[in-house]
Amino acid sequence: MLRAIPVFALLIVSAAPARAGGFAELGGGVMVPAGDNDWTDYTDPSIKLFVRGGFVQGTIGGMLSFDWTPINVDPDRFPVIGTLDINANRFRILGDIVAHIKAGPKITISPRFGLGADIQMISATYRLGGFESTTDDTDTGLALEPGVGVWFSVGESLQVGGEFAVPMSFHSYDDSNEIRLNDFTSIDIDLLIGLRFVSGGGNR
Repeated sequence: MLRAIPVFALLIVSAAPARAGGFAELGGGVMVPAGDNDWTDYTDPSIKLFVRGGFVQGTIGGMLSFDWTPINVDPDRFPVIGTLDINANRFRILGDIVAHIKAGPKITISPRFGLGADIQMISATYRLGGFESTTDDTDTGLALEPGVGVWFSVGESLQVGGEFAVPMSFHSYDDSNEIRLNDFTSIDIDLLIGLRFVSGGGNR
């Protein structure tokens, strides 16, 4: 199924009618782990950055989004014996269905739902018996993400906004993983702010 995700995202973006209005977004905020117990044991609140682009025709459209979270990990809770340092990063690639709904002369409400890949990269440096070693591992899981934002027009083609989202991912670890964690389903609370640039027939 994960191999089909880039195709899904490409179809969303490439299906835009010629008259559709384009938009691009960038911003960041905080990711707060909310569940399950394994995920919240591994991680603490962390910063998150995102960039997105897509189209709307009328009020409905599609969007491709990328985000990066340098995950704040507590080595004392990490299941690697003798750990000195943990460097963990999450990358998410999503194809979203999105709506831009005018709620006033300068206000746009934007619910969205994304499907894609959650890529978690971990580098663990540890010492056993006086020897120091570093192990790297990457695990890819299914990503789902509902969210809703409120955007305010501050110019002809610029909006500023805030967003609430609930990213989810599903990860399983097996013999192919260099670092073996417990299987987990991550559920987070994202509080984000950003800029949106609109063009063409975009909802302004």
